[in-house]
Parts: sequence; C-alpha cells; structure tokens
Amino acid sequence: MSDFKGCLGWLAATIGWFLLWGFCMYIGDAYKISPFVVLLIMLVGSLVVVGLGFYFCLSVHDRVYDKHKNRVQYIKKKYYLAYCKYVDSNRIKKDYSGNITALSELKKISSREDYVWEYEERQLRDEKRKQEQEWEENADRIKKQYPDGYSKWEATRRKNFYIISDFVISDEENEIRILDQQLKISNWENEQMIYANRCRELRDELLNTYGCYLYNIDLRLIGGKGPDNFSVWQMFPFSYCLEEDLDYTHFPLIKANGHLVKKRWSTLQKEQACAIASFVNKLNQEEKTSVYFCPIKCDRDPWTDIPLYDHIILGLDDSVDYLIRTDFFSDKISEVDKWTKGVKRRVVIIDIVTDNERLVTMCNDVVNMLEKKRPLLTFISIQKGLDREEMEKLIDNNNKKNAEQAQKKLEEENAKKNLLQSVSSWDTFDIDLHYSYLFYYYPTTCDFEATDEEWFNRKIVWDFKNTPGKTLVSDHQEALDKVIPMLKEKLLTTFGAESLKYLTLVCIPASSQVKTQARYEDFSNRICTELGMANAYSHIIVKTAKMEKHLGGTIIDTSMLSFDDDYFKGRYVLLFDDVITKGESMRTFRCKMKSLGAIVVGGLALGKTKHVRPT
Repeated sequence: MSDFKGCLGWLAATIGWFLLWGFCMYIGDAYKISPFVVLLIMLVGSLVVVGLGFYFCLSVHDRVYDKHKNRVQYIKKKYYLAYCKYVDSNRIKKDYSGNITALSELKKISSREDYVWEYEERQLRDEKRKQEQEWEENADRIKKQYPDGYSKWEATRRKNFYIISDFVISDEENEIRILDQQLKISNWENEQMIYANRCRELRDELLNTYGCYLYNIDLRLIGGKGPDNFSVWQMFPFSYCLEEDLDYTHFPLIKANGHLVKKRWSTLQKEQACAIASFVNKLNQEEKTSVYFCPIKCDRDPWTDIPLYDHIILGLDDSVDYLIRTDFFSDKISEVDKWTKGVKRRVVIIDIVTDNERLVTMCNDVVNMLEKKRPLLTFISIQKGLDREEMEKLIDNNNKKNAEQAQKKLEEENAKKNLLQSVSSWDTFDIDLHYSYLFYYYPTTCDFEATDEEWFNRKIVWDFKNTPGKTLVSDHQEALDKVIPMLKEKLLTTFGAESLKYLTLVCIPASSQVKTQARYEDFSNRICTELGMANAYSHIIVKTAKMEKHLGGTIIDTSMLSFDDDYFKGRYVLLFDDVITKGESMRTFRCKMKSLGAIVVGGLALGKTKHVRPT
C-alpha cells in the first residue's frame, strides 16, 4: 500500500510538471514573454513540483517506516522469545544497539500474524521452563555430588564477581567435578598422612621391636585418578633378602630368614601376635578400624600360614571387623561384599610374606575394593622382603655407622689422653693428684692486714659458699657471675673445648645436703651447660650431716654420702672445691672415685689457703 502511495505521488508530480510546461507555453505565446523568462519560470516551477513530490513521497515513507517499526517493537515486547528466535534463525541484520533498521526486514517481521507469534512464544516458553527446571535439578545434583568442588568453584566465581546461575553451574559441571576430585584426593592424602603418623607413634609404643619403612604407594585406581602421595608405613618383626651375592656379615638373621622363606617356612611368636592384635585394638578404640588379611601366596603352604593369622585373630576385640580369605585356590574372596559394606575407612593390612611388589599390589586391591570410602591404610608384614637396593643401603649405612663409631672412639680416646696430659703443669699433692686454683685465699686469722685484692678474694669465697642465713641470694649470684667466667677461661685454656665434653665435674659436697645444694646446684648447672661437661651434682647426696671443719669437725667422710655407683664407672672426672688447704678432701674423693671405676684427672678450686704471703 505504501509503495502504491509513493507511485501515486510521483505520478501526480509528473502530471503537475506537464501542466506547468503547458501553462508556461501558453502564457509565453499569449503575452509574448521572452523565451528565457518562460524557461526560468519552467525551471523554478519544476523545482517546486519535484520538491513537492519528494516531500510527499518521504512523508509517506516515514509514516510507513514508523508504522512497521512500532509493530516490530510491539512484537518484540509481547513475543520476545519468538521474536529473538525468528531474528536469529533468519539472520536479520541489526545495528550496534541491537535494533533493526532495514524497512524490508521490518516489513517482513511485522507482516506475520499475531496468532503465529503467540503460538511460537507459548512453545518457546514451555521449552524454556522445562530447560530451566532441568538446569535447576542438574545444579542441585552437582551441589550434592561434588560439595567440595562446588564450594571452591563458587568461592572463586564470587571473588571475581561472576554470575552464578543454574545454567552456569550445569555448564561447568566438568570443571566442578575436576575440582572436587582434586580436593578429595588432596584431603585423602592429608588424612592418610595423619593416619600413617599415628600408626608410627603406636609402633613406637606397642611394636617398638619391629622394623618400619615408609612407602609412597602408586595407586592405580580402576575408577579414576588416585593420590600422587599416598604414604603407607610397613611394619614387620622379621625381614629377609633373597639376594645371594651381598655381604651379610652384620646381618646374619636377614640372610637366615631368606633361606626360611625359600623353604616356605614362617613363624610368629605368641607375644608378637598379641602385640599386633593390641596395635589393632588400640587403633580401633580411637576410631573404628577394619583388618584385611592378605590371601596366602600361591607358592606357599596355606595350612602352615593360616595358623599365624589365627593367632592374631584370637587377640582382636569383638568390635574389630576383619576379612580373611578362606578359599585360597580361587580368585573368590569369601564374604567380601558383606565386609566392604560395613568396612571402616581405617584399615590394617596384614600379610605373611611381603616383597615390595606385593605391598603395592595389596594396597591397590584394598583401595579399589573400597575406593568410594577413600580408605586409610597401614601395613603389617610377618616377614618383610628387602629388595637389593634396600639391602645395599642397610649394609652401607651399617658400614658408615661402624666407621663413624670407630672414628668417634679414637677421638674420644685421644681426648681423654689429652685430659690427663693437660694437667701435667698443675701443682701436685701426691704424684698422681694434680690440682690448680684461681687465687690465694688468706683467712682472717692471718697476722697481717689484708690488701683490697685479698679482701676481694675473701668476699668471693664467702659469697660463693652461700651459707644459709649468712649470705644473701643476690651476693651468691654476683659471686657466680664473677668466678664462672674465670673458671671457664681456666678450663678452656687447659683442656680445650673438644676435650671438655668427655670430662665430668664432681663438686665435693659441703657438710650437709642443704649447704651443698645452696653452694653447688646453680653453679654446676651453669658451668657444665656452658662448657658441655657432664654434671655429677645429682649423683652424690649427703645422707648424714657433719660438723663444719672450722668448728672442730673432721675431713669429709664418704661413708656419710650416697653415690650413684654405675654413673661414675669409666668417667674422667674433675674434682672441684671452693678452697684447698691441705688437700685431704680431694685425696679422699680421689680414692672414692677410683673405687667406683672413675679416672680422676685432677682437682680445681677457687682459692688455695695461705697464711703467709709468698716472698
């Protein structure tokens, strides 16, 4: 219709132009007007006629365009889904803002009847509703099926401000599944490591005579990828190696066990079976634990090995569920379905004879049986097979250890010889009792006036003695701060730092245990810790107090003391006293130490009593 109106407009314009041409010719002839004027009138009139024609046509076009555009907007608003599908399926061009500008396309869309649009819209809405319901159900399933993976995926999306909808969740199911699997595997690895560490702790407590090796098992899961770091402890009372050309000089039992394995002979003492059962029971008390008894190897006599399992089973608590293979001549495992349904995550695998290949195989078998439970494993072998590499490593480590011990023993002997040689320049009471001191101690009974330095030394000795009720704690600590650096310098200069670790400091006790503690406990702890010497303070106790020597008492009587006899045997000791006068206490203690098997290197004191100044 709009095209007809446009043609009609151009027809009217053409007729108008011819009428104008006739009118101009008429007035030219009638009024004898110049042809140029007539031509000018015709030209102006033509422009007016053409302009009116264009105006009329454009006006008609705009009205037609607006009409179709409004119709399309109406359709788009009311039948949006059908409109979008129609536009996309017909590849109708749109501008950058998504609007259709071509009149032909607008006419094409607007020409469709409403009942067609309504029918298509209803169908598409039903399909959309059904699709959204499927997405919702799928999203709910994904959230339940992959909870860990979904939580991590959702957190990442929200962090990056991405839209989360049921469609997006369904669309990214594979990514969520992979994340969930990775997290489950990671959590499985961590839980296995915790379980393995706990089994290692219990091994130290209940199976402390058993050997143990930590293996990273390569799990080959039937249902998918397994952990890359699945660490399993293998514990065993006996080990063997079948390699004949190795040096078993220091491992005769391992070699002997290898011959027994070749003869298909196994043994398990009652105490060892009880220990294994106690180990399992302890794990089961902490958290329910199941036991898997490995099938007997085809090259062994089952009637010899079955009783070994029976010994362990007798010790298990009733609450421990276990699976033992009874049909040893087929691949069928008795009651496996019943066991796998009630099995706990923590599993103890028990085997008679296990080489490393069998260890991996058994772990994979159990994991594949219980894959959905993500089981946690530990392995106990009655006889653990060492491969060549493991045996060579044991031999090499033993050789290194023996060489280190020999070297250490040689160094210790040289150091101990050095201890005795280092005091050769010290003074002697007897031929074999060397002693030294820091300064002369002049008692107040001397018949001369003491100098400041002599009074300073007196004060150090008195404060060091720390007589209860007479000396302040702060004064004793101040005295220690003064004498310990001096004694350290003396000892380091005399013996050297390396030799001092073989020396034991023996403080000669005071007249009572109370005074001994006040005088020597803090002192001996400090100087021995700083120099690395052994401290004998706690191995000598004053049983009976005696009278002080300056009050009329006798020299020290070792019968009034209690000695830890075994402690002193073979030790190189350095005697220490606060003041040396005639040396009776050191002589007495030297004899006592010798009787206990100790070697007395010498004696050391703060001061040596002197009544006359040396010339």
